[in-house]
Amino acid sequence: ANPSPPLVPATSNPGTVSETDGGVARNIAETLGRLGTATSLHSAVGHDHRGRAIIDRLHSCRVDTGNVSKIPNGRTATYLAMLQPDGGLDCAVADTAVLDRIEGPSCWEERGD
Repeated sequence: ANPSPPLVPATSNPGTVSETDGGVARNIAETLGRLGTATSLHSAVGHDHRGRAIIDRLHSCRVDTGNVSKIPNGRTATYLAMLQPDGGLDCAVADTAVLDRIEGPSCWEERGD
């Protein structure tokens, strides 16, 4: 979010808001898929509109999402950054609890490491 004029604490601020898919692993998976590399993402999303939209966009890039857990009643991870006029970070909120629900492959449990 980019307040206009500069952020005033403890009140509503006019400005612009944009939303993009993110996460380092998702970004890399999308790029590899777009380049034609066989790619699979291992992650978790909420069973919500944003989670379904991310899965659909990954499918359109030819990314295998069979290892992306859809968590019932979960919220897809979201990061909200409030930016200063020069683009620097003023403050942010990271709602990433769903990522604690990523399940490891069964081969990790079998190795006993």
